[in-house]
Amino acid sequence: MTRDRVVEVALELLDSEGPAGLTMRALGAKLGVAPTAIYWHVGDKAALLEAVVDHITADVGEVHVGGVEPLERICSTARSLRHNLLERPYLVAVVHHQGRTAEIFRPARLVLAREFAASGLEERDAALAGEAVLHHVIGSVLIEQQVARAPEQRQPPEPSIEPGELFEFTLDALVRALTGC
Repeated sequence: MTRDRVVEVALELLDSEGPAGLTMRALGAKLGVAPTAIYWHVGDKAALLEAVVDHITADVGEVHVGGVEPLERICSTARSLRHNLLERPYLVAVVHHQGRTAEIFRPARLVLAREFAASGLEERDAALAGEAVLHHVIGSVLIEQQVARAPEQRQPPEPSIEPGELFEFTLDALVRALTGC
């Protein structure tokens, strides 16, 4: 058993049981050791959560940037972050609870500001434009998660619009308006 293995299994528990399921007892059972053995490798639960958050911020916050033109690169960054957030939405809550939410968005924030600057915006406007795109990404994820958890609606909205389609439409409109393209 290593520190990395403990963190890996803690993440598996988060995947399968959610934040409430990550207990030292459950982690010990999954590792096949007494809960006290975990303390030798990661410390107490607060230290375990810090190690898990370190991993989450590196994993969820990593964005893939594609394209040649700033507009393409901005949109691919937004899509990448949205994908990461939708893949493991509960992890953001764990990071937020540890007071480290900004760390998840730092890589995307830097890329967006750089690409908006490359599109011709002044430094402050580029930073503001990047924040607008981040808010769009985060908002779309939060709404999609809330709708997914809601009870089935008696009268769904007409016409039916898929969340991904709406995200793409509004992302394109937002980025074009911000860059003047």
